[in-house]
Parts: sequence; C-alpha cells; structure tokens
Amino acid sequence: SVLGNGARSGSDPSRDRYPSTCFSGMAPKAKLIFQAQGDTPDEEWPALNEILDQARTAGANLHTNSWGGSLGSSYSSQANMVDAYIWDHRDFLVLFSAGNSGVDKDADGIVDLYSLDEPGTSKNCLTVGASEGNRPDGCGLDAAWGQGWPKAFSAAPISSDHVSDKPAGIAAFSSRGPVLDGRHKPDLVAPGTNILSTRSSAAEKPGWGVYDDYYLWEGGTSMSTPITAGTAALVREYLTKVIKIARPSAALMKAALLNGARDISPGQYGTGNTREIPGSPVPNNVEGWGRLDLENTVYPRSPSTILYYDEKKALQTGESTDHHMTVVNASLPLKITLAWSDYPGSEISQGGLVNDLDLQVISPSSMIHYADHAVKHPTLTLLKYTQKDEPESASSDTMAIRFTPPAYPANLESVVFGYLNPKDEFSDVAIAVYDDKGPNGLPGRVLFKKVLKYIPPGEGGGENPAIITMGIQGVVINQGDFYVAIEKNAPDQAVVTEKGNADQRSYRKNGARWEVSADTAFIFAGVRGIALSTDFDRVNNVLGVTLPKPEPGAYTLRITGYNVPKGPQTYALVARGNISMTSSRTGAIQFESAVYDTSEYAGSVTIRVVRTNGVA
Repeated sequence: SVLGNGARSGSDPSRDRYPSTCFSGMAPKAKLIFQAQGDTPDEEWPALNEILDQARTAGANLHTNSWGGSLGSSYSSQANMVDAYIWDHRDFLVLFSAGNSGVDKDADGIVDLYSLDEPGTSKNCLTVGASEGNRPDGCGLDAAWGQGWPKAFSAAPISSDHVSDKPAGIAAFSSRGPVLDGRHKPDLVAPGTNILSTRSSAAEKPGWGVYDDYYLWEGGTSMSTPITAGTAALVREYLTKVIKIARPSAALMKAALLNGARDISPGQYGTGNTREIPGSPVPNNVEGWGRLDLENTVYPRSPSTILYYDEKKALQTGESTDHHMTVVNASLPLKITLAWSDYPGSEISQGGLVNDLDLQVISPSSMIHYADHAVKHPTLTLLKYTQKDEPESASSDTMAIRFTPPAYPANLESVVFGYLNPKDEFSDVAIAVYDDKGPNGLPGRVLFKKVLKYIPPGEGGGENPAIITMGIQGVVINQGDFYVAIEKNAPDQAVVTEKGNADQRSYRKNGARWEVSADTAFIFAGVRGIALSTDFDRVNNVLGVTLPKPEPGAYTLRITGYNVPKGPQTYALVARGNISMTSSRTGAIQFESAVYDTSEYAGSVTIRVVRTNGVA
C-alpha cells in the first residue's frame, strides 16, 4: 500500500508494459493498493488506524507513507496510533519517511539533530532517512546544497557540496534523530537525491526536473521511503518463499533490513570538526543502522550465513531464552540484531519503552557483549505548562518559562519551542538556560546558551510556526527551579504563545527586567534522571551487537524480559557472520532457519537437524 505523495511515491504495476525505455523500480511486480486522501482542500482525514486497516483488509502486508508533520522529533498521538496498530497486527510493516526538516541552524557546518517528523517517531514503524544519490552532474537538480537551500545550509562544507555526488553521504535535508525519549532514529537511510520517479499525468510541478513525459527527477525522504518499501517487499517475498516463514513479523522484517544495512560512517566530510556521521558501530541518529542494502540483507556472500528467529517465544518479566550458534572463524564480523514491536507509549514520556527486553551475547570465553550504543537513561518527562495543543498567539518579546523538575537530580536533555519567522530571514536567536538564583527567584546565572543563526518558517511558510527542538548539554539541576528563555533580536519574528498565564510560569523581558507575562510561551523541557548504572539499553526496542573479529566457538544469545508490564512480549532475532546453528545444549531454542552459500562447499551442504532436547 502506498500513502503519501501520489504524484511521485508509487505507480500502478498492473498498468506497466516494461518497454525498453522504462525504469522498473524496486519491486515492479508487487501488487499495489493506492489510497487517495486529502485530494480536496476541505476533506477530513480519517483516523490513521482506519487508513492502515483499510489497506490491511484489502490484502496489503506493507504500508509506505511519504508524509508527516515537523514537530521536532516529538512522539505524537499519530505515532502512538501507529504503534498500537502494529502491536495489534504484528505481521504488518508500516514505513514512514523521516522528513525533510534537516537544517544547520547554528551555521557550524553540521546539520542539527532532533528534526524527525511524526508519525516517523513511532517505535514500531520503519523510519527512513535519505542518503545522497550517485548522479554528480547533468541530472535533475545539478547544484550544491547552498545553492538550492542557501539559508538552511549556509556554512561549509555543506554549502559547497553537490546534492548527489557522494552515495556514502547523507542528504542535508534528511531529518535527524533522536526522538525526544532518546530512541535512535531514523532506522536506516536510502538514496533520496536526484531520484527518477514516476510522473503523474495530473502533476503540474516539475519537481527537481522533468526527464520525459513519464518520469521526473525528485528528492526527499519521500523518495527514499518508497525505495525502501519496494526493497522490503522483496525481502518479505524472500522470507516467505525461500526461508519458508509463512507470515514474517514486522519485527523480523525490520531486524533483517537493519542487520543488512551498510554502515557509511563517517559520511562525506571526513573525521574532523564537521564530521557528518558518528563513529562505528551503528546505530546513530544520522544514518540509523546504515544505508539500505538488499544484497547484504538476503544474499550472504560465502562464507557468510544468516540465521532467523521470528516471534516463536514470548517473555514475561524475569524470563529468559537462550539461542545458540557457533562462529566458525573470525573471517567475517558477527552481527546480531534483536527487534520487537513494543506496546504503544504515552506522549508525556514521548513514546518511552514499555516492554523492556535485554540482549546479551556470550562468547566462548564467557565474555558478555551488550548492545552497541546502549541508551542507559531512565524515562524522559516532557515538562509543559500550556493548556492547549495549538498556539493562539505570538510574542515579539524575549520569553522564558520557569520549570520545576519532578525529582532531583534532573538532567535537562532537550528544549522544544514554537517560533515564527514570517519573512524567512536570518537573525540570531539564543536558547538560554538560567538557574533561579536571581532576585526574587527570577533568572540568575546562565547554565547554557546556544545561538542559532537561522530558524526556518513552519510547514507551508508564512505565518505557520516552526516547532524546534534543540539538545542541551551539561545542565543538571540538583535543587530548585530553572528557566528556559528564547532570546531574539528581529522585531518581525516571534515566540509562539498561548493566551493566559494561570500558573504564573511564563515571563517576558522588559528592558533588563523580567516580569510575569500575560500569555504562556510554547516552551517545553525534556528532563530525566541521571544515567542508570547498567550495561543494558533502557530506551530502544531495536538492539544490536557487532563484533568485528569474533572469537571462534560456541555463542549464547540470551534474551531476557527485564520489565514487561504489558506482556508477554514476542521478539525477532537475526544473526549474520561465518556461523552455524549447531548446538549440543539440552533444551536449547534453535534458530528456525538459515541460508548458506553452497559455492563454498562445491555445491553440497550437509545440515544436521537437532531437536530442542538435543537428540538428533
């Protein structure tokens, strides 16, 4: 099923004749269900779960969505709805574009984090960002990022870089994570610049350039997402027809695609101060688990093997399951991916992991390997004192909100605010954090300050507010309150507000003096306790371990239900490397299937099948 930009995100395979001049796309023989929504200005959208259910009832197994709202990596009611639907329909994979909200707001040559669109902030969907295409000249938008988006990407090295000349780089506009609750996103990236896409006969705009009557050039995560959806359709066909898994779960599909994705760190700008992608191993909040790679996902090159396990075991709190395999030698890295479709989270915790599973990879020498880049923080609380979801007004003053943490010590991790830039102009805007040690408990010492050079208008431009999220570093509140201020210079720009200030927490600056304001600023603060003393991840529902040179011998993959209040919780597991699924341990839970490259063995492979009680 395709939902999104109807002009460019999918075509009808049943009408294709495949002439020699055509471009066939990723899954040209897939069956397509097309859903038209919002094609008239006043049309009211049905609930998202109804849209998903309509497609599933019509026979779709995948649902791809090239649309979303720019809410600064927030977990919305729609993201919750996506999670709920996948929780109830475990074999239905939903894809969402990460969004095109990436901007270098402080003009330091690095695209800022916290720009994901919702509902791509969902825990259970597959969120797709955009890497650069490989069309360096003469195609579509033949320009540098600073030419196409001079305000968003004003600083080197991005400003002078061509939009599609380095496939190991990330498209500058591609939205970055994390989600406010700390989850790694996007899940992966795929080519999204100067992509040839189908041209609708009803489309009037030329996109990034017209190719002919049937195709045009385009760019965006609206391109990378259908590329991934077509690839996912092929992977699903492979799992059903070759691996013989009748109905692969969304978690298995996700685990397989992420396990096969190719790490493209450090990106296209080297390893210096403007490094684009954090260091290996994955995941990270720029490329996710890497760039989409179909061959690496379904065809293991000799002597590699891929093992699959799909939702045959469900865990409650305190329960564990062991999976056993053998690393033949260290000639290939060992890559393990665990994924599960989690119970839907709440907006106050910004998603928040509900059913928490732990992964341990135990080597032959009993060394325990834990999830790479584990996020060890307790649950986030989003502090907000507005009463309504929609802004009612705006203030040209410098505005601040006084926050009271729910507990101490409190780590201030992020700030969310609404801002208006109706003329789309450059102007310095500072995000400042103060303690409450000023006169009469007003803002005192500066704890943090970051100056932004440019805040873009909201979606649609003009008078629409932008929702901006910025990460905060090094601010821990041990007692009392703290203030977050948005300090601006341009008289035509404004901080979004809500009428009224019942809690007396909103302030405006009158000259050098702070005073209680008439309206409440849309400024929110994400706080959580200090990092937990643990080796386990407490935030993500996709975990991975990569061992570049694994120790040969027998390994145990232990999955434990650490805290499963909405159990039992099923899961999917994918393992890749020079491995086999032999085991001599009584009661072992085996991987259900594996794929081998027989060329290594002169076209013949002998496989010994072992029951769970260890008897051949």
